[in-house]
Amino acid sequence: MATARQTQCASLQTPSSLLISILNLCREFADAKGEFYDVWNILRNDFNHLSKLHLPPLYEEYKKWHKLSYSPEDESTSQEHCKAMLLSAAKDIAKSSLGIEHIFRELGQVFEADLYLFNKKQKYSINTKIDFRASNLREIVAKLLLKGHAFEIVDGDINHIAMDWVTGVLESLALIIGGRKKIFVLSILGTQSTGKSTLLNTMFGANFPVSSGRCTRGIFMQLIPIEEKFRESLRYDYLVILDTEGLRAPELSVNSVHRRDNELATIAVGLGDVTLVNMFGEGHNEVQDILQITIFAFIRMKEISCRPICIFVHQNVQDTHAHTNLISSRSNLVETLDSMTALAARQENKSSFYSKFSDVIEFHPETEVFYFPGLFEGEPPLSRVSTGYSNSAANLRHYLLKCFSSNKKRQFQSVREWSNKLNCLWESVLDENFVFSYRNALEVASRFELDHKLSAWHSSYIQSLNEWKSSSLNELFNVNYAQVTET
Repeated sequence: MATARQTQCASLQTPSSLLISILNLCREFADAKGEFYDVWNILRNDFNHLSKLHLPPLYEEYKKWHKLSYSPEDESTSQEHCKAMLLSAAKDIAKSSLGIEHIFRELGQVFEADLYLFNKKQKYSINTKIDFRASNLREIVAKLLLKGHAFEIVDGDINHIAMDWVTGVLESLALIIGGRKKIFVLSILGTQSTGKSTLLNTMFGANFPVSSGRCTRGIFMQLIPIEEKFRESLRYDYLVILDTEGLRAPELSVNSVHRRDNELATIAVGLGDVTLVNMFGEGHNEVQDILQITIFAFIRMKEISCRPICIFVHQNVQDTHAHTNLISSRSNLVETLDSMTALAARQENKSSFYSKFSDVIEFHPETEVFYFPGLFEGEPPLSRVSTGYSNSAANLRHYLLKCFSSNKKRQFQSVREWSNKLNCLWESVLDENFVFSYRNALEVASRFELDHKLSAWHSSYIQSLNEWKSSSLNELFNVNYAQVTET
């Protein structure tokens, strides 16, 4: 780590022209009133324009090799070669997808390198073209947060949190808004392309990207201030919404998707005061497995003493009486999650503390399940936004903002408290190297049962081996003793 950080700082001796421009822009913003936010939006639009210019030919190349990987045009083109070219085309697409979040990541690395060498009391000289202190970067990003810009919490490309950078930005945010200001954290969870970002944008006027495929990577936060006249009744000053990457993404390999999804789900549920579990249609099998692993993780992670709330949202359900007609479906879901919770508690010897799902994650199936109709009415391009969807989003927003603030037992956190919670949660996720690798609780239980049987077989084998060894030694001793006596 030390060598890597020093290499990063050494690279600042000859930074790229883009990094110089960005850092100089940040330096100019240190005293700016609000013009920088407009420039940042222009920069984001320019990046999107560049991506649109470069991506179409790369997608055509990807489709070409994808077709050839299944049906090569001639025998000289092997299937292995086609798959290698397909992987290369996918990497080129990822490299050409430039966004503002990539600039933030680079600024975060500059900040963390500067902080690391400062703690080690090592000095280095930054290129004279960059007349700027790296420590000011966190304050600038915190101001952008207050202006409505989204900030990346979890790096979606490597599934990692740059903890010094993120906590530094949150500390600057706390200094700007005041350490005693309270926040209400709302996160969302669900499989890919089920309308998570669309739902948050509709309810709160956020600007999370919306498209098919992996439009969101990692976890992003956005800060929404509450008007002064509502703060006393709501009991919090700011709303923090967390948009999460879609789970079970088909673009990712099967070998890595389980651990990645389980970690993201645990972080999203653990950070939120309330988590919206978003599903497409009436079924719930798509998130049931992930919730089971999340239950296991919370029971195993002793450092995390939280009891978040889950609300289930079913998208694209046209039946206006779905809440009444699907009572049995909700009961089956609760029974399944209760049995998995009891199973996890038995495996961890905590049956006296956890016996049902609501002991770990608060959930009321009669009031906290919402059904949304489809987003659009009619056939494109003449389709329009459904009024039923808008009304459902308004009802859910009212429930979130009013009902939870009326619960006097639930206390809201400050930004610093939430930052400490994030730090503890991430350390616990990193330390947990077992349960996240499995698909659901049944696989975990099977592994525990197999370990138990293997342990029993091993003990039986060692015992049998010792008994055989003892009896063999006795026989050998008796034979030798008889021969000596006859002699």
